[in-house]
Amino acid sequence: RDHLHEGSVARALTSQASVVAMGCRTSRPISALRHSDDVVGVGGATRALPPPGGASGRRASVMQILAEQDAEVADGILEDVLLQQVADMENQYATPTIALIAHDNMKKLMRQYVKVHLELLKDFRLTGTGTTCAMLRSEGLEPVGSTASGPLGGDQQIGAMIVSGEVSAVFFFRDPFSAHAHIADIEALSRLVDCYQCYYGS
Repeated sequence: RDHLHEGSVARALTSQASVVAMGCRTSRPISALRHSDDVVGVGGATRALPPPGGASGRRASVMQILAEQDAEVADGILEDVLLQQVADMENQYATPTIALIAHDNMKKLMRQYVKVHLELLKDFRLTGTGTTCAMLRSEGLEPVGSTASGPLGGDQQIGAMIVSGEVSAVFFFRDPFSAHAHIADIEALSRLVDCYQCYYGS
């Protein structure tokens, strides 16, 4: 997973056929972690797998299985686990959800981005803070749900949505010239997009 420009990420997500093909092409079955098995062997331990789908009927991704079972990944299979996570995330949804985040000084830039890519964004489910969702509605889009502002836990809420598999991509319009009181939350969010192989544009 690369850190890509938001427009490139959106185009990559648009074609579901390409997404599925990419997931199949870049990931290979791994004996230590298979959804079809009754147990998962990780880091020398064998643990029972949770049901393949939650209340929503989605099949759990390999990272969600590890998180639920409080398991650690052995060094020898780390690459395979991350490749499998890519395929799992890309194949979970017919309509991926993109979370839009913008620091205060970047909100005008985010609005401009939305205006330029309006027709493209209509093909996705969108979410963000209350302010972001209000902006999206003013531009004719229909976001789903909303989070608190970043300093009040919004980044952590987005992170939780990534962990649960509800968010497939994050477009983060970061202000590089200002200090942020919640920098620890921002760094934690960046780490989660890496762990869960979520598309990330900054």
